[in-house]
Amino acid sequence: MAVLRRNVKPNDYYSYKVSIDGKDYSNLVMSFDVYQDVFSPMWTANLTLTDAKNIQVTKDVAIGLPVVIEIETDTQAPCNGIQKKIYNFILHSISDKILLKKDYYGYLMKLVSEPQLMDFHKRVSKSFVSKKPESIVENIVQEKLGGILEEKSSGDDKYDVIIPNLSPISAINYVSKFSRKSYKEADWCFYQSDIGKYKYKSLEDMYNDDSGFKLIHKEINYREESYLKEDSNAFYKIQKYEFISQVDGLRNLAVGFFGSKTIAHDIINKKIIESNYSYSKFNEPDLINKPFKGSVFSGCEKSSISYMTYHEEMTSQTISFHENHSQWEGSRRSNIMKLDTNRLIVSIAGGACWWKTIGKMIKVELPSQEKTNPPDKYYTGQYVVLAIKHSIINTNYTITMELGKKRLNTKLT
Repeated sequence: MAVLRRNVKPNDYYSYKVSIDGKDYSNLVMSFDVYQDVFSPMWTANLTLTDAKNIQVTKDVAIGLPVVIEIETDTQAPCNGIQKKIYNFILHSISDKILLKKDYYGYLMKLVSEPQLMDFHKRVSKSFVSKKPESIVENIVQEKLGGILEEKSSGDDKYDVIIPNLSPISAINYVSKFSRKSYKEADWCFYQSDIGKYKYKSLEDMYNDDSGFKLIHKEINYREESYLKEDSNAFYKIQKYEFISQVDGLRNLAVGFFGSKTIAHDIINKKIIESNYSYSKFNEPDLINKPFKGSVFSGCEKSSISYMTYHEEMTSQTISFHENHSQWEGSRRSNIMKLDTNRLIVSIAGGACWWKTIGKMIKVELPSQEKTNPPDKYYTGQYVVLAIKHSIINTNYTITMELGKKRLNTKLT
């Protein structure tokens, strides 16, 4: 493995190794990023290699080869000593070739977890009778993706479902549309949690899954900061943060964030059934802290209309998911968009074990704008880790997290 860097900068207590088809390319690495995301079923990565005289990379590297990235950190926190994480990928694209200087090239390569590519090889054409959505997903993961569903939320409803010759990931996304918890809203995600392991959880359960970590924003002066190996608190200090708000009233009206209508046609009984969904119809805490004021964004169910065909009592076992469309069709799109209303991006010092926090709740303490009330009473609190980027470039290892807050702790005044 590459030599462990020490005594350079605070976030230099790491080492890495990059292998392509079993051959060590660590000395050619300019940078790499590893991505985790609860809205993306598989982990991905970008890798940039250098090649003097344009010989080694073009000769030995090709799409389809396995790529292994190993990251190791030697610190007291957050990993409690030496921790190593291994990521397995397949090279699927060599997208850019850049002339850095005379006879010296850089190559940008894109990597993906192997099941993402194998998804194109397989199809799910199967019926499920009286099954909960999480049981259907677990069956697909085991039979088609060759993995295990290590954690799953328990839904309320049992369905009779026919999967019409879809790829495994498309089939899981299809089932996710109508998966609901006891609060009667659809907000489930399927995502990779480790090599060959996946989770299928509702956002509400993610909020209750405490990672045990708390991040605090403090001004950091690297000249005075003790090295991370000696200062465990430095790993939990937010180096930089920003809020990215996607609350565009015009756009969100059009896609049904504030309200929508579903028109269903019962082809057997020859009748039309309309159902309306308004913001947080079934979830009172969200309704109290809604991100809008006034009447413009209320009563707007006609702003987004969708259509579907079904017929009642199509099966004798349970219900078809079309029959309770009023409980999931509108809430699914609205719940996913809620996370964009308070999206927080934070940068922290890199640690090999942060990958474990994906899809978990993390506490964040941010400074207040009011001198009499530190920390911030609105945005300090619990967030869900929606995405993680592990970045190694030059001599720095940095973690960037996207955090989502389903509702504010305190209503904005």
